Amino acid sequence: MADLIGRGTRHVQTRELTITGIFRCANTYPDAPRLSASGHVRVSPVITHRFTMNDAEKATTLAVRNAGSLRAVGYPVA
Repeated sequence: MADLIGRGTRHVQTRELTITGIFRCANTYPDAPRLSASGHVRVSPVITHRFTMNDAEKATTLAVRNAGSLRAVGYPVA
């Protein structure tokens, strides 16, 4: 996957690759955002790393590199 980042659709087409997205947690915990936003549940203690979207590869490979990581959060680039 890392070799595909930044290559664009032409690379995907010429190699006839299939990219599949998943929504593993979509609608699984509908109350979580509300509870977090209201302060009833503190999420900051489990966020061990923060990344910008420019560092998406580092974020997605974090668990392999750091066994102590709990949850990485991605932020848009300003």
